[in-house]
Amino acid sequence: MVGALPAETEILVIGAGLGGVGAAAKLLHAGHESVVVLEAGDRIGGVWRVNQYPNVACDTPIDLYAYKFFPGDTWSTNFAPGTEIQAYFERVAKQFGVTPRIRFNTRVSSAVWSEQTGRWLVTSTDGRQWSARYVVWAGGLFSQPLLAVTKGVETFTGLSVHSTEWHEGIDLEGKRVAVSGDGPVYTHWPDTMESFGVRIASEGMQGVRFNRQKVPA
Repeated sequence: MVGALPAETEILVIGAGLGGVGAAAKLLHAGHESVVVLEAGDRIGGVWRVNQYPNVACDTPIDLYAYKFFPGDTWSTNFAPGTEIQAYFERVAKQFGVTPRIRFNTRVSSAVWSEQTGRWLVTSTDGRQWSARYVVWAGGLFSQPLLAVTKGVETFTGLSVHSTEWHEGIDLEGKRVAVSGDGPVYTHWPDTMESFGVRIASEGMQGVRFNRQKVPA
């Protein structure tokens, strides 16, 4: 049984998304008991915790995205929706004993290596510290929103949000929406946006549409 998390630990994992949960699960399964996970958010999930926009889903076949050591067996489609992926990570974390080792609401501000002690000193933004022999960085590539620099955006008076800032209070009924960018988010939005009666103008992949319904589930 895992008690209070120690200030000193053998292995410190930063991030509790796809990489962090997977790394901690494999370490614990291999017999490493001194493992602590630091997570900036209030629950696990990484991008699947942050992104709640309509129709959010995996843009690759789920069998290629899920862990090989725990592939999951409750997927409703080959391109699983975000809610199923979030639940999957929570299930993995619980089954492999990762959850009680996570420090939520803990954002790391620095990690300093000491040649003298042969350990890392990791500090959070609220001043808490951990000493670890090994540090596994799993903060992810998409933990910080990157806003597009578009000419004239400073004079735009309408609503402007990043996909990670989506919330249920946004009303797009009958609106004309411009989508800046042509990555995975753009492949998720068109059908849902059109259900609101939205006209879509996309910067980058104008008129290109990827329809997951045409791919065998």
